[in-house]
Amino acid sequence: MLTHPQIKYQRFTIEPFPTRTWCNNQLTTAPRWCSSDLRDGNQALINPMDTDKKLYLFNHLVAIGFKEIEVAFPSASETEPSRDCRRPKTLRQYPYEKQTIPNRS
Repeated sequence: MLTHPQIKYQRFTIEPFPTRTWCNNQLTTAPRWCSSDLRDGNQALINPMDTDKKLYLFNHLVAIGFKEIEVAFPSASETEPSRDCRRPKTLRQYPYEKQTIPNRS
């Protein structure tokens, strides 16, 4: 593993084109890591996770340090609405400044 990857991987030079805008933008910070393991798509598994398994996985993701966890699209499967109903009660045990769950309204 590289100890200083920023030295090996230098930023590429942008060729000046006055008519383009968005592609002249460059990343200035590292990308944000967000777990999307609890999103929709559970219904595609051979053995879909039930609410308790998803809650276990959520707690494990928090324990290993994920700061942002993306959860269900509520109508994706039969399990999703019940887990979303349990979410507010479950999350009270975690400090809100540490974890973020994007609101899907």
